[in-house]
Amino acid sequence: MAFECHPVRERDADGRLTASGVQWTERRVLLQCACILLSAVGFMGGALALLCFLLARDSAAAFESAIALPVIAIALAWWAGHMPGRERVLLFHRDGSTTAPLGFAHHSRRFRRVSGTHTDIVSIEARRRTDETDCDVALFMRHGGIVYVAGRLHQDHAHRVAVQLTLALTALREDLGREQQRTRGDEIAPQTSGEALLID
Repeated sequence: MAFECHPVRERDADGRLTASGVQWTERRVLLQCACILLSAVGFMGGALALLCFLLARDSAAAFESAIALPVIAIALAWWAGHMPGRERVLLFHRDGSTTAPLGFAHHSRRFRRVSGTHTDIVSIEARRRTDETDCDVALFMRHGGIVYVAGRLHQDHAHRVAVQLTLALTALREDLGREQQRTRGDEIAPQTSGEALLID
């Protein structure tokens, strides 16, 4: 599987950042295992058909099976290594919500939102579970909660997703901060000009 990881930025007509996030791909573990298992069965079936052909010497069906089954097995093995990954997206929205339109790695597809707001997120890290070789990406929340948002990733890929998510959250927080500063500046400017008029 070729890993992909891309930043996602959505802006409104005024150029304000409305959503910031990351899109990436995860391995399809069950489908890959099924392809590998069927490939192994195909090789064994081809070997058995070849043995039957050699023993019977006149069975055309055994000869065809001895050729066809390994070809199918090779195709399945190739597909297991090159199948496209499952796409995932995590978005931090301007209103404070955090959504996963394509679902989370370790949860039912009906879960598409992180409870609370993204101001509760303290850090985003790649994390290896003790019983697995793959890594996950987790949001560590201010109240102590841990939300697993990505899974079935190589350690380097999990690190990349975590870094890109951190950059996406930082970009949104900085954009919100700039807007708050502009709003404060607009509120202070009229007061200052009014005071200047009173002094005169």
